[in-house]
Amino acid sequence: MRTRLRWWQIALIAVAGVTALAGVAVIGLFAWGVLAGFGGTEDRGFQPMDRQDAATALERRGVTVPDGFEFADATGYLVFTGADSYWVRYGAPADFDATSAAVAAANPDFPPLRPVSCADEVVESFVENAGLNCTPTTRLAATTAHAGSSPLPATTAHGTPTDAESLLVVDTGQRVELLVFSNGH
Repeated sequence: MRTRLRWWQIALIAVAGVTALAGVAVIGLFAWGVLAGFGGTEDRGFQPMDRQDAATALERRGVTVPDGFEFADATGYLVFTGADSYWVRYGAPADFDATSAAVAAANPDFPPLRPVSCADEVVESFVENAGLNCTPTTRLAATTAHAGSSPLPATTAHGTPTDAESLLVVDTGQRVELLVFSNGH
Protein backbone atom coordinates (compact mmCIF):
# COMPACT_ATOMS: atom_id res chain seq x y z
CA MET A 1 0.00 0.00 0.00
CA ARG A 2 1.33 3.35 -0.97
CA THR A 3 1.29 6.31 1.40
CA ARG A 4 1.14 9.83 0.16
CA LEU A 5 3.39 12.52 1.54
CA ARG A 6 1.57 15.42 2.99
CA TRP A 7 2.55 18.98 2.00
CA TRP A 8 4.21 19.67 5.36
CA GLN A 9 6.38 16.56 4.99
CA ILE A 10 7.59 17.74 1.59
CA ALA A 11 8.36 21.19 3.04
CA LEU A 12 10.25 19.59 5.94
CA ILE A 13 12.36 17.47 3.57
CA ALA A 14 13.12 20.55 1.45
CA VAL A 15 14.20 22.58 4.52
CA ALA A 16 16.41 19.71 5.69
CA GLY A 17 18.06 19.50 2.26
CA VAL A 18 18.71 23.25 2.07
CA THR A 19 20.11 23.24 5.62
CA ALA A 20 22.44 20.33 4.79
CA LEU A 21 23.71 22.12 1.65
CA ALA A 22 24.27 25.34 3.59
CA GLY A 23 26.24 23.43 6.23
CA VAL A 24 28.46 21.83 3.59
CA ALA A 25 28.99 25.26 1.97
CA VAL A 26 30.00 26.86 5.30
CA ILE A 27 32.45 24.05 6.08
CA GLY A 28 33.88 24.30 2.54
CA LEU A 29 34.33 28.07 2.79
CA PHE A 30 36.00 27.74 6.18
CA ALA A 31 38.42 25.10 4.86
CA TRP A 32 39.18 27.22 1.79
CA GLY A 33 39.79 30.28 3.99
CA VAL A 34 42.21 28.43 6.23
CA LEU A 35 44.11 26.72 3.42
CA ALA A 36 44.03 29.34 0.69
CA GLY A 37 42.75 32.66 2.00
CA PHE A 38 45.14 32.93 4.94
CA GLY A 39 47.98 31.25 3.10
CA GLY A 40 49.49 27.96 4.05
CA THR A 41 52.23 27.42 6.55
CA GLU A 42 54.80 27.90 3.78
CA ASP A 43 54.44 31.70 3.99
CA ARG A 44 55.05 31.91 7.73
CA GLY A 45 58.32 31.69 9.62
CA PHE A 46 61.60 33.03 8.23
CA GLN A 47 61.16 34.42 4.70
CA PRO A 48 63.49 36.45 2.47
CA MET A 49 62.29 39.96 1.66
CA ASP A 50 63.01 42.13 -1.37
CA ARG A 51 63.87 45.84 -1.33
CA GLN A 52 60.25 47.01 -1.64
CA ASP A 53 58.88 44.64 1.01
CA ALA A 54 61.60 45.77 3.43
CA ALA A 55 60.98 49.47 2.72
CA THR A 56 57.23 49.04 3.25
CA ALA A 57 57.70 47.09 6.49
CA LEU A 58 60.11 49.65 7.96
CA GLU A 59 57.91 52.57 6.90
CA ARG A 60 54.96 50.99 8.72
CA ARG A 61 57.12 50.66 11.83
CA GLY A 62 58.33 54.29 11.75
CA VAL A 63 61.93 53.65 10.65
CA THR A 64 63.49 55.94 8.05
CA VAL A 65 66.52 54.84 6.06
CA PRO A 66 68.56 57.86 4.99
CA ASP A 67 69.04 58.65 1.30
CA GLY A 68 72.05 57.04 -0.33
CA PHE A 69 71.93 53.82 1.69
CA GLU A 70 71.93 50.70 -0.49
CA PHE A 71 69.64 47.77 0.30
CA ALA A 72 71.68 44.58 0.85
CA ASP A 73 69.28 41.94 2.20
CA ALA A 74 66.34 41.38 4.50
CA THR A 75 64.60 38.56 6.31
CA GLY A 76 61.13 38.59 7.83
CA TYR A 77 59.77 36.32 10.50
CA LEU A 78 56.14 36.18 9.44
CA VAL A 79 53.48 35.12 11.93
CA PHE A 80 49.85 34.02 11.59
CA THR A 81 48.61 36.62 14.08
CA GLY A 82 50.39 39.56 15.66
CA ALA A 83 53.20 41.70 14.26
CA ASP A 84 55.96 40.25 12.09
CA SER A 85 59.67 40.73 12.85
CA TYR A 86 62.23 42.02 10.32
CA TRP A 87 66.02 42.12 9.98
CA VAL A 88 67.19 44.49 7.24
CA ARG A 89 70.75 45.35 6.13
CA TYR A 90 71.81 48.45 4.19
CA GLY A 91 75.24 49.44 2.97
CA ALA A 92 76.17 52.90 4.15
CA PRO A 93 77.69 55.46 1.76
CA ALA A 94 79.95 57.10 4.36
CA ASP A 95 82.20 56.44 7.33
CA PHE A 96 80.94 55.38 10.77
CA ASP A 97 80.53 58.88 12.23
CA ALA A 98 78.78 60.32 9.16
CA THR A 99 76.53 57.24 8.95
CA SER A 100 75.62 57.53 12.63
CA ALA A 101 74.76 61.21 12.17
CA ALA A 102 72.62 60.46 9.08
CA VAL A 103 70.72 57.66 10.86
CA ALA A 104 70.09 59.88 13.90
CA ALA A 105 68.89 62.79 11.73
CA ALA A 106 66.53 60.53 9.74
CA ASN A 107 65.02 59.06 12.93
CA PRO A 108 64.62 61.98 15.37
CA ASP A 109 62.04 60.14 17.51
CA PHE A 110 64.65 57.57 18.50
CA PRO A 111 66.95 58.16 21.47
CA PRO A 112 70.52 59.14 20.54
CA LEU A 113 72.75 56.38 19.24
CA ARG A 114 74.98 54.94 21.96
CA PRO A 115 78.18 52.94 21.62
CA VAL A 116 77.68 49.21 22.24
CA SER A 117 79.87 46.12 22.18
CA CYS A 118 79.36 42.71 20.63
CA ALA A 119 78.26 41.46 24.07
CA ASP A 120 75.39 43.96 24.31
CA GLU A 121 71.93 42.36 24.31
CA VAL A 122 70.73 44.56 21.46
CA VAL A 123 73.40 43.01 19.20
CA GLU A 124 72.39 39.37 19.89
CA SER A 125 69.46 39.27 17.45
CA PHE A 126 71.60 40.71 14.65
CA VAL A 127 74.22 38.01 15.21
CA GLU A 128 71.63 35.21 15.40
CA ASN A 129 69.26 36.30 12.63
CA ALA A 130 71.01 38.81 10.36
CA GLY A 131 74.39 37.13 10.08
CA LEU A 132 76.34 39.89 11.81
CA ASN A 133 79.95 38.81 12.30
CA CYS A 134 80.91 40.78 15.38
CA THR A 135 84.56 40.87 16.45
CA PRO A 136 86.32 42.83 19.20
CA THR A 137 87.39 45.41 16.58
CA THR A 138 83.84 45.93 15.26
CA ARG A 139 82.61 49.43 16.04
CA LEU A 140 78.89 49.60 16.91
CA ALA A 141 76.29 52.20 17.83
CA ALA A 142 72.66 51.38 18.63
CA THR A 143 69.34 52.94 19.48
CA THR A 144 65.97 51.39 20.31
CA ALA A 145 62.46 52.85 20.24
CA HIS A 146 58.90 51.57 20.17
CA ALA A 147 57.12 51.66 16.83
CA GLY A 148 54.89 54.66 16.42
CA SER A 149 54.97 55.70 20.08
CA SER A 150 57.18 57.48 22.57
CA PRO A 151 60.81 56.44 22.32
CA LEU A 152 62.01 53.77 24.71
CA PRO A 153 65.38 54.87 26.11
CA ALA A 154 68.02 52.26 25.30
CA THR A 155 69.28 52.33 28.88
CA THR A 156 66.04 50.72 30.10
CA ALA A 157 65.79 48.16 27.30
CA HIS A 158 67.19 44.66 27.46
CA GLY A 159 67.76 43.71 23.87
CA THR A 160 64.92 44.81 21.64
CA PRO A 161 61.56 44.69 23.43
CA THR A 162 58.39 43.50 21.76
CA ASP A 163 57.00 45.99 19.22
CA ALA A 164 60.23 47.97 19.13
CA GLU A 165 62.89 48.76 16.56
CA SER A 166 66.66 48.71 17.03
CA LEU A 167 68.95 50.55 14.64
CA LEU A 168 72.57 49.37 14.63
CA VAL A 169 75.38 51.18 12.82
CA VAL A 170 78.25 48.76 12.21
CA ASP A 171 81.84 49.45 11.12
CA THR A 172 83.62 46.17 10.40
CA GLY A 173 86.82 47.92 9.29
CA GLN A 174 86.00 47.02 5.67
CA ARG A 175 82.52 48.50 5.33
CA VAL A 176 79.90 50.46 7.24
CA GLU A 177 76.33 49.15 7.44
CA LEU A 178 72.98 50.03 8.93
CA LEU A 179 71.15 47.04 10.40
CA VAL A 180 67.53 47.33 11.47
CA PHE A 181 65.70 44.86 13.72
CA SER A 182 61.98 45.37 14.00
CA ASN A 183 60.72 43.08 16.75
CA GLY A 184 57.12 41.96 16.41
CA HIS A 185 54.98 40.05 18.86
